[in-house]
Amino acid sequence: MLNLSCGGDGIKSSNEKDTSKGFVVIDGGEVTINAGDDGIHSETALVINDGTINIKESQEGLESLNIVINNGDISVVSSDDGINISGGNDTTSQDVPVWGRGGGMDTPIDGALIINGGDITINADGDGIDSNGSILITGGDVIVAGPSNDGNGFFDYNGTFELDGGTVFAYGSQGMAQICSDCSSQTFIAASVESFGSGDEVTVYNSNDEIEASYTLEKQGTFIFYSSDSLVKDEVYTLKCSGNETKITAGDTTAVQSMGRNGMHGQGGLGHGENGKFNQDRPDMHDGKDMPPRN
Repeated sequence: MLNLSCGGDGIKSSNEKDTSKGFVVIDGGEVTINAGDDGIHSETALVINDGTINIKESQEGLESLNIVINNGDISVVSSDDGINISGGNDTTSQDVPVWGRGGGMDTPIDGALIINGGDITINADGDGIDSNGSILITGGDVIVAGPSNDGNGFFDYNGTFELDGGTVFAYGSQGMAQICSDCSSQTFIAASVESFGSGDEVTVYNSNDEIEASYTLEKQGTFIFYSSDSLVKDEVYTLKCSGNETKITAGDTTAVQSMGRNGMHGQGGLGHGENGKFNQDRPDMHDGKDMPPRN
């Protein structure tokens, strides 16, 4: 077990000149981090294959140009972004807010977040997941308690967000709300709801009035996103929250579009081929197994 209390970054690899260095690989163990800056910061790539990682305090939880999560139990509390795909040491994104199924107006950087598995819980006061490149989720269970302020969102990306598997539940403010890109193979429900608060329950029912999912919320907000492989596109679901019911059709983007601005479709970004689909021929990015030898 490793317990770290740091005024700066908890775990850091900052070599950006040597292509065989500047990365972090975690294969197991237990790590608890209280950090004044990033919980784990890697200049080139961060790969998590297994283990328990508990970032109790940080400015940004996980930050790197590329992050691949294959497995593990990961918990992040951050005063800014929970997970940040950023090009360069402690780079701050200058995104232009755009609502809907796309990203900021900036050109996507050559970086990506890839989640293939694991149990990931994020509680962020900034963006929950912020990628200045792209996002690909193929598996795992991801819960994002996003910001309550309208200046951030539970998802923020500049390339594409391809959702092809796993279970994802995200909630928070709707001011900069974004959802997955059109290239995703897995459907979703997204809804703007009456204000909810910490301790409230949200439950999703299918058309047979059976419980699809249920969560206890940790903070206030007005927007909810949920996706799993059991959802059926175009089927109507019922979301019950704070004593109110909302009917939602799976795959319907009306809740996002009705907030006043049209979203952008994904712009491509790292590892993307035709129609923004993530390029599965990039094994070095897809599973992190072709990373340089460790130094």
